[in-house]
Amino acid sequence: MTLDPTIIVALIGFATTISGYLFGSRKANNEGHMAAYEAYAYAIESLRKEFEARAETMRHDYQELKQKYELLEAENTTLRNKIQKLEER
Repeated sequence: MTLDPTIIVALIGFATTISGYLFGSRKANNEGHMAAYEAYAYAIESLRKEFEARAETMRHDYQELKQKYELLEAENTTLRNKIQKLEER
């Protein structure tokens, strides 16, 4: 049994079509995965920058509150000393 050359060409064309489809599908999936990864990386980087900015703001706020606390402690000590002096009189 011999195959007609037309059938052989048709089979080769069919195999090439299937192969091309699979390759294109794989390439599209890879490109899709790459695009998703890039979007994920961008989102992570944005979150990291936002976190760092908030952390810096919190550090600044902490320093301000620490200074206010130290000032209040100093005033409190001064007032206690004045009260103690008044009680001694």
